[in-house]
Amino acid sequence: MDLTTGDVLIISGEGEGSGAVERYYGKRDEAAIRRKLSRERASGDRWADAWIELDGLEDVGYPGERVYGKLGRDLDEIVDRRAVLASMIQNNPAAILRAGKANPASAANGARGGRPIIREWTGEGGEALKIKIDPDGSAESWCNGTSTGRYHLHADEVSTIKTARADEAFAIPEQIKHNSD
Repeated sequence: MDLTTGDVLIISGEGEGSGAVERYYGKRDEAAIRRKLSRERASGDRWADAWIELDGLEDVGYPGERVYGKLGRDLDEIVDRRAVLASMIQNNPAAILRAGKANPASAANGARGGRPIIREWTGEGGEALKIKIDPDGSAESWCNGTSTGRYHLHADEVSTIKTARADEAFAIPEQIKHNSD
């Protein structure tokens, strides 16, 4: 399991409750994540699990929200899946500062609210098409490596781009561009 890509969450709590959801900013290796889980479990008084963002999946009930996979005991397989609403995720400011010193990529990933969505295709004429959507809905499109525009997308447009065929997905920013001209 590649722990270096995707947003990592630690979900922890006491008893049967749903627990607190906190973005993990630490080092992206098994030993570091295991140490974090051990601290969260507080000598057996609490429970804690690590969840990693599953690229390319979207929950039907919550369009536009990310789906996370629960990592198994050995952190090498996904044993459960669930959508996590962005509003549920807590950010620990002290952890962000520590991560920025030790692991700038992890801190930047968390500060943006997760990883950008990138879709790439080959157009009908052989052109290389690419769309990058940041978690805040801002997007940029490229054709053959040249930027064709920057946009701000609504959640339904993001959802369509994530799942659409290339011609349908690339038509959305082109329609936004046409409407603003």
